Amino acid sequence: MRFDKLATFVKVHEEEYNPAIGGMESNKEEDELYCSYRSLGIKEQNELFGKVDVNAASLVIKGQGKDYDYIILGENKHRVLAVQRFRNKTGYLIGEV
Repeated sequence: MRFDKLATFVKVHEEEYNPAIGGMESNKEEDELYCSYRSLGIKEQNELFGKVDVNAASLVIKGQGKDYDYIILGENKHRVLAVQRFRNKTGYLIGEV
């Protein structure tokens, strides 16, 4: 398994008041991690989603990953559909937004 794709994992927190700017401000936590990327085939998409138009893929990172809201891979934004944690790695099932 090659961890050769650089992806930005983003967790969006609730908006908080910032007195310095005098308004609400959203806080995002971004982690850039190398991952192993694999697009899902037609058969796997049909089994998981019952349709093919999801454009789903699988990402695996080393270590214990967090719960993220979305992932930016290249220039495309993907939403996290499912997370599975193993002993030494974390798998994410993602779909294009």
